[in-house]
Formats: sequence, structure tokens, C-alpha cells
Amino acid sequence: MASTKATELAQLSRKLTYNEGTDVAGIDGDGSFLTTGDNTDQLQEGSTNLYFTTTRVDDQVDSHLSGGTGVTYTNGVISIDQAVSTTSDVTLANVTADSLILTGGTDANAGTLSWNADEGTLDVALENGVVLQTGQEQHFYGKASEAISNGDIVMFAGAEGDHFLIAKADAQAVGFAPEFVIGIATQDFALNEFGYVTSFGKVRALDTSTYTEGTVLYLDPTTAGGFTSTKPTPPNHVIQVAAVTRAHATEGTVLVRPTHMVDTDEVLEGSTNLYYTDARVETKIDSYVTGGTGVDVTSGEVSIGQAVATTDNVTFHDITATGNVQIDGDLTVSGTTVTINATNLAVEDNMIYLNDGSAVTNPDLGFAGNYNDGTYAHAGLFRDASDGVWKFYDGYTLEPDATAFIDTGHVSFNLSSIQADTFIGNVTGNVTGTVSDVSNHDTDDITEGVTNLYYTDARVLAAVTQTYINSLNVDADTVDGKHYDDIISEATALAIALG
Repeated sequence: MASTKATELAQLSRKLTYNEGTDVAGIDGDGSFLTTGDNTDQLQEGSTNLYFTTTRVDDQVDSHLSGGTGVTYTNGVISIDQAVSTTSDVTLANVTADSLILTGGTDANAGTLSWNADEGTLDVALENGVVLQTGQEQHFYGKASEAISNGDIVMFAGAEGDHFLIAKADAQAVGFAPEFVIGIATQDFALNEFGYVTSFGKVRALDTSTYTEGTVLYLDPTTAGGFTSTKPTPPNHVIQVAAVTRAHATEGTVLVRPTHMVDTDEVLEGSTNLYYTDARVETKIDSYVTGGTGVDVTSGEVSIGQAVATTDNVTFHDITATGNVQIDGDLTVSGTTVTINATNLAVEDNMIYLNDGSAVTNPDLGFAGNYNDGTYAHAGLFRDASDGVWKFYDGYTLEPDATAFIDTGHVSFNLSSIQADTFIGNVTGNVTGTVSDVSNHDTDDITEGVTNLYYTDARVLAAVTQTYINSLNVDADTVDGKHYDDIISEATALAIALG
């Protein structure tokens, strides 16, 4: 090393010069000799260790830097097509990120945008832990006028300042209107707390364990904010609120879409299709319905002269029935004539009772009928009140019911003939036919016929003439062949028989 340094010093000493006039030291006369206080400006640049120049740097930067993805570089200028400071308005074709946070919310996650793969939409985190599924839900933001639980049905309850108030939907509240129901609370509310109500979309974290999935839910007409799966009926309002999409005790979900199912009480009457009213019907009845035969209509009152219920006692003048008439009770006829135009008459009663209630105490009793054999007349059977004898008659031209008595003295009255197989009892008058027993009679009670004549002396004397005697064949023991003893016996028997 020492020889090297010595060599360098020898070489250097040969190159050093000094000019006394200018007081300048030099190296081989080509440059200035550096002294204390001098800088690189007095030192000549070599070929390797070069001095810094802007050109050299610019050239080096230009050769070293180039534009990558989204960046351009030209002559020292780096650009990305637009300003992207915190206050810049930027325009981008596409942005890819797991989430995007918009500032300004009070909750930690408020304003966060993220993709919901389950629902296939963009989630927007709102205040109070509420998440909106964009395009699938619609929320209202309001102030609670009472404590409200997540899942309660809520209604518009007025306004305060620039926001509206909400309360549990109460169908029993004074002035309640179905249009006030706006949706279901999607969070818990304390009194005067602001929050969200879902008017369309899903509300989660509910107890829907008492329902099956697909069950339609209505506003309970008796419980404020409550559900019912039983469809209300008028006069209660029918407000369909949601359908159960998941049945679970803590993670139940309902799809909200309030729909008021109106009835006629909630639709204004038009000019053509009018609502029913009693007055309208009564007016129509009065103008359309009039009394016909036997009916009187006055101011809506229809009357027929008397009550005709099944238990009423009714009075009619004449009754004509073209069909059958059945009388389940007693039939009382207070008139004087009962006419029955029947082909066949059947009477269950085994004893027909005559003269009941009559003012005549002892009239003729009987039956009669009319006939016409060329002359209009009557025949019948009656008990003659004058002698108490039952009599058959015919040819009677008077009306049998004209008086209480049959006029037996009338020229047309005639006792009719009776024909029977057997008569039992006493018979007065002529008898035609064979009498089986006359033990209670003698020849004095029987009228003589025309052939079998009773004995009389005159008839015997008249019969026993000389001619008759001469005709007899009499010998010592017989007459006409008969022995005298036989003749005497027959004569005796005949005498006994004739009495």
C-alpha cells in the first residue's frame, strides 16, 4: 500500500503548478487546485462520478417510471384521468368492494352498503340496527307516540314538526280509519323514539310459532297492534297485513303488505248502484205492491181482514176448495143447511146423532133422498113423531126438510114397500112371503086368503049338495073307497085343527 501511495504522490507532484502573478495553483495547468473553502464547482467532473443535473434526473425518471393500471406517465407527469380527493366529484365505470360505507350515520354500521346473497339484493344499514333490502322493502321513519315492539302493527297517529307520529294500530280507537294502518314495526320503540316501520317487505326476529308458513294475518279488531289469522267480518274492518314466510319462536318472518279489504260501509254510494235502505225498500214496496183480491195494502201494512194462523179462529162467508180439505179439529156448522156434493161419503162415527141442540124437542127423525122417475119426489125413513113408529115412504113431492115434520096427510105421501130376507120382531100389516113362525098368532090374527078358506057351516052346507051326495060311492063300510072309521078320524082331526 505504501508504494502505491508514494507513486500517487509522485505523479501528483509532477502535475502541480503555481502562478505567482495570479496566485493560482493548478494540476498540469488544466484546472484549479482545491484549497480550503472551495467546493465541487472548482472540481472538474470525471467520466464515472458525474455531477447531478436536472436533465440527468429527468432522463433517469423518464426511463424508470411508466404508467400502470389506471395510471398514465408522460414526461414526468403522472395522472389518473380525474381528481380523487375527498372533496372531488368522481366518475367511475365500475367499483368492486365488499362494502361501501357512507358517512353521516350515528350507528357504527349506518350507511354501510353490502350485497345480500340470500335475498339477492343490496342491503343498506340504517339507524337502530335496521337493514333495508333495496327494491324489496319500503320503510317509513317516524316517532313513536307510545312504546311499540318489533312486529307490532302500527298506524299513523298524527304529525309533530316535520315528522309523523306512529302508534299501535287500534281498531277500537275513536276515529280509527283503515287507511291509518301503514305497516309493521321493524324494531323496538321507546316512547318518543324515532325508528322504522316496514310498509312493504320482510320483518324478522318474530315469534310466529303459532302459525304455519303461508298463513295470512289480519289486524286483530280487539287487540291493539296484534295479529289474527281469523279473517274479521263486518262491522269490523278487514285489514290484511302480512303473510308468514317462516314459522319460528324467535326467528319468525312475515312478508308485509297492508291491504284494506273494503266493504260497502266504506265505499261511497254512486248515483246508479244505490245502497239498500229501509226507506228505499218501503217506498218501492208502496209504489209496486198493491192489494189484490182479498188483500189490503196500506203504508206497507198488508192485511186480509182477520188473522189466519194455525191457532186462530177464523170466519168466512163462503169457502170453495178445489182440492182436498183436512180438518184436524171439530167442525161446527151453525147454519141451517149443510150440502155435501160428494160421490162417496164415508163416516167413521158408528152412531149418527140427530136433533142435537134443536129447538124442536120432538120432531120427525130420519133420512131422505130425492129421485126422479118422471116425477121429482122423495123417499126415506123417518120416525113419525105423532105415533113413534118408524116408516119407509116414497113418492113424497114436498121437501122433507121444509119443516120438522113429514106431512103424512099430503096426497103424495105413500108408505113404501120393504123387501128383506128375514124380519125379526112384531109385524103389523100385510106380509108377503113365507112366515117361519106364527106361534104367537091363531087363525083369528091371520087374514083369510082367497084359496085356503076358513071353515063355516054355511060353506059346508053349501058344499054338501044332493049332487055331491049322489056322486059318493057309498056301500056298507066305505064312502068313495074310504072306510067309515077313517073318514070319522079325518073329520075329527080337521075339527080339532080348525078349533
